[in-house]
Amino acid sequence: MKISLRDNECPPNGSVWEVTDLLAEDAVIGETPCIYTSSSGSRHIFISTKSGFMSQVLYISRHVDRLLYKYHSSSQFDPSKPSEFWIHGIGPLSIMRTAELALHLSHRLYPGHLKISTYTSSCSTKKHIISQVENEKNSIREESRTKGAIHVHIRLVPTRNAETIP
Repeated sequence: MKISLRDNECPPNGSVWEVTDLLAEDAVIGETPCIYTSSSGSRHIFISTKSGFMSQVLYISRHVDRLLYKYHSSSQFDPSKPSEFWIHGIGPLSIMRTAELALHLSHRLYPGHLKISTYTSSCSTKKHIISQVENEKNSIREESRTKGAIHVHIRLVPTRNAETIP
């Protein structure tokens, strides 16, 4: 059976897709948030539905494990101010995934160790679109869009007090 490069399957023997094979219609290259800066120095993790749920859980739980280890093993940290980070979901499916991740972390993996605060907003994004305008010529354009977003602030619950610091 001969595989056509226009099928949705991977080309055989490590072949490379031709751009024109992918551009029968406009194709979205990617979409990025316009502005997200961190003035507090907190870590910000953006959740995507393109990655698997469990791989995202493992990635974030490794980060939480490192924060817990630093908090409990170092006397340099203020015991009343444990570490924190943010996870963000932009768009309807990412919002659902972000909420599911936050609940999974706080209720199943780290019960009693995390304090979660949730905020919602609108987020301006840029969508990068590639299209074929003439034979063998491609055009990349940007479209600005506003999407709903969820921001989950995750803090470690302070479990040490000043008397237990070595």
